[in-house]
Amino acid sequence: MAFVTPNMDLKVWNLLTDAYDHEQQASNLIKIDKHDHGENGGAPIGTAGIADGAITGPKLAGGGFSGSILTNGSVSEAKLQDDSVSARTIQDAAVESQHIEEDLAMLIYQKSGKISSGGGVTGSPTSYTASKDSTGVYTITADGPPGTVFGGSSTAYVVQATIQGSTAGQITVENTSTSAFKVYTFNASGVAADRAFNFTVKQASE
Repeated sequence: MAFVTPNMDLKVWNLLTDAYDHEQQASNLIKIDKHDHGENGGAPIGTAGIADGAITGPKLAGGGFSGSILTNGSVSEAKLQDDSVSARTIQDAAVESQHIEEDLAMLIYQKSGKISSGGGVTGSPTSYTASKDSTGVYTITADGPPGTVFGGSSTAYVVQATIQGSTAGQITVENTSTSAFKVYTFNASGVAADRAFNFTVKQASE
């Protein structure tokens, strides 16, 4: 009995008694000639039908792929051409910490700086500002696009601070929020005093 194929709607005559039609046959051949594996254009092409490296950048429409349609681990290193991913091609905040190997994540989340006794930033700061609140009390704040933080919680990052110079002194730190911490400086006797210091911020190990 004649039937119609499910993917391309082709007319099939599989019995000698089926009513053969030249126009339907012509229509079959035209559909085959124009098939593109889209809707009614043939079976979809599966992963096994795509060779490694077969799809290049120019073949992808702008915005064709986003994080929402790629499952974790679906694109392996072997599927990427050398130098195909650069800082220029990665959107801000597109890569989260859980998708970065531990050593690299630690490097990315590490920030350091030098603060003068008056609360000024020494050198060229990146991603933070500083202020002197009172004698020996300083606030360091993450600076950048909205949502910039040192860690996901006030305990998700570690701050190390040291007094600058050869004069003895003391220093302590306090994580006050996800995006700010305080540094307290003292003289050798433990009395609050303005002191220049260095600091380093690292993401805490899980």
